[in-house]
Amino acid sequence: MPEATDTIRAYLECYSQLYQKSVRIPIKTLPFRLGRSPTADHAILGTRVSKEHAVITRNDDNTYQVRDLGSTNGTFVNGRQIQDSPLADGDILHVADHEFRFVIVRADSSDPNVDTDTKSLAGPVLPGLLASGDALHELLQRRAVTVHFQPIVDLRTSSLIGHEALGRGNHEALPQKPSELFHIAEQLHLASELNRMLTVAAALACREFRFGELIFLNMHPIDLSPAGLAETLEGIRSHSPPGRRYVVEISEAAVTEARSVKEIRSVLTNYGMQLAYDDFGAGQSRLLEVVTVPPDFIKLDRTLIKGVHRDTGRQDLIGTLVDLCTRRNVRVIAEGIECDEEALTCRRLGCHLGQGYFFGRPKPVSVDVTDAVEWVV
Repeated sequence: MPEATDTIRAYLECYSQLYQKSVRIPIKTLPFRLGRSPTADHAILGTRVSKEHAVITRNDDNTYQVRDLGSTNGTFVNGRQIQDSPLADGDILHVADHEFRFVIVRADSSDPNVDTDTKSLAGPVLPGLLASGDALHELLQRRAVTVHFQPIVDLRTSSLIGHEALGRGNHEALPQKPSELFHIAEQLHLASELNRMLTVAAALACREFRFGELIFLNMHPIDLSPAGLAETLEGIRSHSPPGRRYVVEISEAAVTEARSVKEIRSVLTNYGMQLAYDDFGAGQSRLLEVVTVPPDFIKLDRTLIKGVHRDTGRQDLIGTLVDLCTRRNVRVIAEGIECDEEALTCRRLGCHLGQGYFFGRPKPVSVDVTDAVEWVV
């Protein structure tokens, strides 16, 4: 039997309305022509698609290019119209109004099904990304965002200790929720720009926010490299009112290893900011990082808190986590508290702070970000 070798295979993925899932189109021949013509390597039935619309080629170094062939309605990569552009794994390609994801995989060349596999490795293509991409670019250019602040209280004294700043989109063609905005931005490679826009907006909103306590800011994983984080924090500091204190929240999923967390902690310390692990307990909790690089705060995920007064198993888990954190001077915030019973249970288990609708819903603060620094976009 011949020895199997690794080969690079390229595909286009698109969403099939017929099968209600993503299907994979192997790029078997190069150059690979796309268009309405039946002689194209992949014929696209669409009135906006030109007969000879675009072509995909491979360079000598095994990288890929896409070139528009003078089409009427354009070829787009990640929401931007192109004439000739590199194609990287995960890029979103639009041939007029038809959407594809470009995918590169290493596959066993001995596998007879490698070119006919229709399962999507990267998930379904997001419908309407081209229009969403235009809207997202416009959101960034217009600084079309708002900031909401939700209170965080001391569970023992009921005193207010801080607020979490929650950025929201403010564009009629886009969702408001940051998770949905980032889902679009990640596919367009604009997550860093969106993250910086929201964090700078939060800093600017603090000029109108008169309380002097801590402000908790969410940070997208894409900006957690030392250089990227420092640039974002510099933007926050330059737009923030004097004396404002910040806690930067990073998702538990973004904590990959102790070394990277130490670097993040070092950068935050240089800027006089504190660290919180967010969504703790939502996935595989990284207790090692809690011990080796203790944050200032841990925010227990709302899935642990909802109905906790009726679940002794979760009570035992939370009690153990609180004991571990308390012995390392880490303050525990219970997120998602919605009723008196949940608040009392979290206080009894030793949680230091609480956040949720029971204490207050996020309230908007008007903010003018038109004078934000140019590096945001």
